[in-house]
Amino acid sequence: MKKAVIYTRVSSEEQVKGNSLSEQQLKCRYFIKSKDGDITGVYVDGGRGGETKERPELQRMLEDAKKGIFDAVVVYKIDRLSRSLRDFLEIQDYLANLNVELISVSETYDTSTPQGRLFVNMLGSFAEFEREQIKERINMGQIASMKKGNWKGSPPYGYDVKNKKLAINKKEAEIVKRIFKIFTDNYGSVDRITIKQAQKIVNGWNVPTKRAYDKRFKKTIPNYWHTSSIYSIIKNPIYTGNTFIRKITKNTNPKIDVKKVIRPKSEWIPLSVPQVIADKTFEKCQIVLRKNSEFALRKGKPESETMLNKLVYCSDCGKKFHICNRVSYNQEYKKAVYYCKGIKNPIRERRCYAKSFISTRLEKPLWEKLTEIITRPEVLNKYVNRQLEGETREENQYKTDIQELEQSLQEARLKKERLFNLYISGKNDVVYYKGKEQELTKEEDRFLDKINDLKQSNLLLDGLKRKSLDFGVLYKKLKNNLNLINISYKDKCRITKLLVER
Repeated sequence: MKKAVIYTRVSSEEQVKGNSLSEQQLKCRYFIKSKDGDITGVYVDGGRGGETKERPELQRMLEDAKKGIFDAVVVYKIDRLSRSLRDFLEIQDYLANLNVELISVSETYDTSTPQGRLFVNMLGSFAEFEREQIKERINMGQIASMKKGNWKGSPPYGYDVKNKKLAINKKEAEIVKRIFKIFTDNYGSVDRITIKQAQKIVNGWNVPTKRAYDKRFKKTIPNYWHTSSIYSIIKNPIYTGNTFIRKITKNTNPKIDVKKVIRPKSEWIPLSVPQVIADKTFEKCQIVLRKNSEFALRKGKPESETMLNKLVYCSDCGKKFHICNRVSYNQEYKKAVYYCKGIKNPIRERRCYAKSFISTRLEKPLWEKLTEIITRPEVLNKYVNRQLEGETREENQYKTDIQELEQSLQEARLKKERLFNLYISGKNDVVYYKGKEQELTKEEDRFLDKINDLKQSNLLLDGLKRKSLDFGVLYKKLKNNLNLINISYKDKCRITKLLVER
């Protein structure tokens, strides 16, 4: 061994601050000097895990080996080089092909003999086994911490981490409420509020983002909000006070071309945090977003809006009718052909055979009926009042049913917690625990689904009330100059989508 280099590695930043790296390097230096070798370089990967080869100093060392700068690589232990058997064997073969010797200070072996090569492979296998054990212990510790309500990672906007738990940041929470209000004020209206429009409003407030003063994001403009930041806030259920964590995991299936996948519901961990907005506000916001998606004018199709587009449903298969063959007259009135989306189903057995129809066949009689309602508001008021009387009774029933289901859900969760405590204390075996835990999880999911369905129905009732109020505003605007004969097609579309749900 004439020319040798030292490679050292530790996994965490805490170890970097400690003496582990210097101790490894010191023992490697003593070893090389005892063999009368010269130290030509030291490669240090601090805070890097051994499960991958993607480490800057390791890659630099492999590149230098190709240049013939040294004859041997000295490590304190084999697992410092890699904790993956496959990666270790690849590195070993790579160095052997370049006539570079791999030496471990702690483990003595001779790779020139079959016994030595077997011993090295065994060391690599043990290193990989140890890595898997460490990973499992860390995961168990993190899961236990999450079940106690502790937060892992950076907090979402509106919260700070105090004593490992989320606490409300009052200034940021007010901004969150204002962002949600932008969308909920638009609930039940045909005037869409898009994420892009909301972005302009929020940037006009001149408030800092979460990353504004974070040193890790030096290039971030403090008061500039991206659309993705606003979208992540209004789609995050954590602001309602109850959410699930540990829902996403890395994809290990090579057949699926995505980086992350959703875990099974049984592996999700419920988390309760201080509430920023009401459940109803969040659900209203989700309905507004869904309506935005349904009635959005797609890129490249600026003239795709018609009176009943995405409001007509097929009576055979239940899918929406879409439009094709749009024809414009005097840049005002349009004639289109409506067709069922189900006719394009590639599976013959599921294909729909509903006939297409020209838009005038439905739009003309519908508009005549709507004109009668608009010119005679007492007809609409009578209908709406009759509907709302029944809906008030239904709404009260919905609230009672939701309260009963939430109580049953709480009881199921308490049973699950008691079962876990009995298992921890050793009174139940693992087979009984897993079987019973799966039953309780299914019961919990069933209650959650029923609660969500009832809340959704309740919101639809609320939507009709809001639509009635919106119509009143619209009528007041039009009553002074209500010329429904020469009304533009665009205004016809707006009024129709305000009054017609489906």
